[in-house]
Amino acid sequence: MKVCFYAINGHGLGHLSRCYAVAKKLRDLLGMLSIEADIQFLTTSEADYIVRDFPVFKVPSRACFKGKKAAASRYSANGKMMVSNILAHFSPDVLVMDTIAQGSFQEFSFVKDFAKMRVLIDRHKKKDYKGVRIHKAHLPLYDKILVPDDDGNHSDYSYDLSVQNKVHYVGKIHNFDSSEAWSRQQVRDYFHVDERQKLIYLSAGGGGDEEAEVQISRLVHIIQPIEVKVIIGYGTLSQTSKIYGQKNIISLTESGISKYFKGIDLAISAGGYNTYEELLAAKVKCLFFAQEKGMDLQERRIDQGVESGWHGCLSLTSSDEEIQNVVSDCLSSDELTQLNDRPASMGACEAAFEVISGLLSRNAERKLNARMAKTVIQMYSSGALKTDAIVESFQLWKNLVGGLEGEDAWLQRCIDIEENRHIVREINLVSALEKRLKEGGASKNLNQRSKELLSFCKVNEVNTMDQLQNTEVIPKIETYLTEKNYVD
Repeated sequence: MKVCFYAINGHGLGHLSRCYAVAKKLRDLLGMLSIEADIQFLTTSEADYIVRDFPVFKVPSRACFKGKKAAASRYSANGKMMVSNILAHFSPDVLVMDTIAQGSFQEFSFVKDFAKMRVLIDRHKKKDYKGVRIHKAHLPLYDKILVPDDDGNHSDYSYDLSVQNKVHYVGKIHNFDSSEAWSRQQVRDYFHVDERQKLIYLSAGGGGDEEAEVQISRLVHIIQPIEVKVIIGYGTLSQTSKIYGQKNIISLTESGISKYFKGIDLAISAGGYNTYEELLAAKVKCLFFAQEKGMDLQERRIDQGVESGWHGCLSLTSSDEEIQNVVSDCLSSDELTQLNDRPASMGACEAAFEVISGLLSRNAERKLNARMAKTVIQMYSSGALKTDAIVESFQLWKNLVGGLEGEDAWLQRCIDIEENRHIVREINLVSALEKRLKEGGASKNLNQRSKELLSFCKVNEVNTMDQLQNTEVIPKIETYLTEKNYVD
């Protein structure tokens, strides 16, 4: 299946980062369904390198032509030609756009027919932002509109009746993944944080805000007397001066910083969509401040979070002493208010499922399998499943369940997925077995391993996954496979 993510970015990282989160889950989902995934990115972001494991085709952003009138006059024509040629050649099964429905060069209406299916990830925006009219005019051209928000917030969105049947609320989309996150101790050891020290994360966005340098410098000046260690996340696009060489200050410009969040005692950050959602997903105690943005409603997002009891807030118009007192009080409090009760959002998984579900709709069995795979990915992302290879573990587990209980029973499991409480225990068991077999040099052919495991289970009258909980079974299976020469 060929999927192209088209992420339009100038100064910030939001669109590309959101598409990247969905693409990673989509790759796992397709892998579980044994569908070959050909996923590519097309972007105008100057931080295209944050997408490390997919092919990326880069088109210059408008930011490159600031103050260069002659070059800017040719920019739209050249950009439209590049986008058209890339999409025409790739001819994706699904084209996924983010936020800007018309495309960076107003080209969507010209290139939409190169894809079999068109999907828009439509983040919440100011109702009076520049371009709202042309945005709404393009919505009917999409097959699906995915809203990275909870269904309970549907009143914040005003879709015309003509497109409402295309709208799907998938939940918040972010890049924090518990399965990839470092433990608190790993983070503290990595950054050499003293046992008695508190670790603060400081951010003013992904690097595109003109006030970021002043905001960071002031906050560092305010925080330093508290004697904490500070990680400054400048963002990969930051062109501001960095703070280096100061005691207890660590300046980072790398991507993927969310993997450190479980080791953070307090985050002080601008309220941009991605960082906000990643920090809350990691259950970090936070103080957010608002920046003025073109389409984004940071102040509204922060106010809603404060009202829900998820975090605190800072006003940068307050005095240094007032801000320092708020930070000190927050550090001394052990409470996470209501944050621990905030439901986990798996928007990236839901979005990945919606991206392909339209293409699977004619095959009910495959769509049921996709539903099961999506739920398992959500469990994995939340940390409930402990495995180093979720795709292989899922496939091996599916083969065993289907072989032991029958295909009809497997499909019934797919239907009853939300009520099945045995999945985590079963997959963790199969994952442990899979790991031991691979370490022992088992055959690389997954289907062959599945057949041999199934054969062993049937010979020994192990008819259900519950019976596999017997700790004596795994060594017996390993011995059996060794005798069959599938383990060296």
